[in-house]
Amino acid sequence: MKLVHAVWEQRNLGLNVYEAEVAEDDTPGSISAQLSELTDADYICVKVPIPEAHLTPTLEEEGLRFREMLSTVEVTKLPALDSLQQRYASALKAAPATDAEQVETFRHIRNGLFSTDRYSLDAQFTAEQAANRYCGWIGDELDRGGVLHAISFKGKFVGFFLVRETGPKRYSSLLAAIFPAYQNMGLGYFINHMAYAHCFSIGATAVSTTYSSNNLSAANIHCHLSTRLLSQVYVYTKHG
Repeated sequence: MKLVHAVWEQRNLGLNVYEAEVAEDDTPGSISAQLSELTDADYICVKVPIPEAHLTPTLEEEGLRFREMLSTVEVTKLPALDSLQQRYASALKAAPATDAEQVETFRHIRNGLFSTDRYSLDAQFTAEQAANRYCGWIGDELDRGGVLHAISFKGKFVGFFLVRETGPKRYSSLLAAIFPAYQNMGLGYFINHMAYAHCFSIGATAVSTTYSSNNLSAANIHCHLSTRLLSQVYVYTKHG
């Protein structure tokens, strides 16, 4: 397994966390041996690429439990908006978030903006810990060159998207959300569309994103965005 000591989670969760990904040459014995060495772990997360799905029984035998499947998809060309969608989209604007808008974004996150990830759904984590992960992750991505964009609809700050260059002419749309007061307005598709369109406008030829099987709306949105599937991994976790 490719094993990482996730030291940043000490800041986010207050826990000693290890993350791993099963590799092609792993065996049930090698996986069990590596997991047995993590005696100081408060929390372990293991990702299993679909081609290695035959090794999931080993994780279950070691006390890990399935939490979600993560799908990574890619867009190389956006579907055109029809005339009705164009009118809707014309009322939306995006710009790099100001300091005040970043603070407002974090406030929404700490008030429970995200609820479908494996941390929010795990009763052994508090809502504060789950929110800390998102705020810490955004901060780390900004340090790596990512840009947080504030979205306005008819002049009102309604949500955000976060993107970062990941390679020559390749970008990742890392995170996007609509604030609760505006979630029944059908804006989700447009905010994701805007994130991709922004990346293409600054030179991207491909934009990827990853979403959880727990997030049905994200799956629906990305089907309509004509994405192609790059990879899927099962995610198993265990508390120490």
